[in-house]
Amino acid sequence: LRQSLGKRYSDHTIDGFVRQSRQFLGAAGVKEGYTRQDVLAYVDRLIAGGYRAQSIQTMLSGVRALFHALQLAWPLDRRDMHLGIAPVEPERPILSLAEVRELVRAVRGGGGIAEPMMALATTYGFRSTEIVSVLGQGLDGSAVEVQTAKQGHRRTHSVPSRVSRSLTFRPIQISRGSLHYLYESLIKDRIPKSHEGLHAVRRSLVTELLNRDVPELTVFRFMGWGKAGSMAYHYFRPMQEKVDAEIFAKHPYLGFWE
Repeated sequence: LRQSLGKRYSDHTIDGFVRQSRQFLGAAGVKEGYTRQDVLAYVDRLIAGGYRAQSIQTMLSGVRALFHALQLAWPLDRRDMHLGIAPVEPERPILSLAEVRELVRAVRGGGGIAEPMMALATTYGFRSTEIVSVLGQGLDGSAVEVQTAKQGHRRTHSVPSRVSRSLTFRPIQISRGSLHYLYESLIKDRIPKSHEGLHAVRRSLVTELLNRDVPELTVFRFMGWGKAGSMAYHYFRPMQEKVDAEIFAKHPYLGFWE
């Protein structure tokens, strides 16, 4: 599967497809081929396990990629994907300004890995995979550049003076799992929200920027998203310095780093 995906997909996507395929193989066993009933039995198992419809569709994407890599015909058709699961709004927690302020206070000036981790998360809303990549590169406090985890776009930003010291460090090698445990250690004084993690900081940043009337197209460009519903997005090509300046002028968290 990894050989089939090659360099055409991000590491984040490849790791997800491999993980999803291994889960399928663990349930269905290793065979020369798989029938429609083999795959449907796996789908039934996911439903019984309490997975949401969107999660099941995502997991089957990895399995389908495995079938393609093995040159196996996909045995399901569209009718088979009627899951009979009532739609449920997924839990996507965000943090209050006070909660983010406490996270920054816990790490600001303390050195170690937690400080640049939270500086990257709160300033740019990077995903954990992207934070791992930037930490591995090291920064000189003047600019940051990273390949986004999902759409393959490259984000390049200036570093605001208020967070420059926290974003000056030598290369740091750390795994995504270790980042997660480090984040959990920072919130030990309160009960974490369901499904809370570094991604909650990302959602919170976007929410606050939109609440502060930053134009949606500017937020899209700043976050490095590759898809948008508006045709205007595809023609909107501002200078990155202008995007950064507009974001930093209304940024909800930069003041916490002073």
